[in-house]
Amino acid sequence: MNRGYFKRVAAGQGYSRREFLRRGRSAAAASVLAGAAIPAVHAAEDNTILLALVGCGGRGSGAVANALEAPGGPVKLVAMADLFESRLVSSYKTLSRQYGDRIDVPPERRFVGFDSYRKAID
Repeated sequence: MNRGYFKRVAAGQGYSRREFLRRGRSAAAASVLAGAAIPAVHAAEDNTILLALVGCGGRGSGAVANALEAPGGPVKLVAMADLFESRLVSSYKTLSRQYGDRIDVPPERRFVGFDSYRKAID
């Protein structure tokens, strides 16, 4: 900060309106030019929301269907887990038929058993 400014203010000699406007314009121009000097290089972002379905019954499958139909961005199912293989297979077939390419759950990301939820969220 300019120490001379504080001395002038203390002595009752602050900036005039013209001086204030001149300095304000200079500061505004400098900030605009500084923004233009920054290169606009950004990596492409992938804002896809990735879902893991734990519990492939009616409530869990319905929740995934609601998430896939919700507005606000791309959503993809990437893992499934259930205690029973038959329920997982049934849910996978139904969701794949209904949502196609938004269901990306290869066999290695389908988990069955008591600890399947841990594998699905890893």
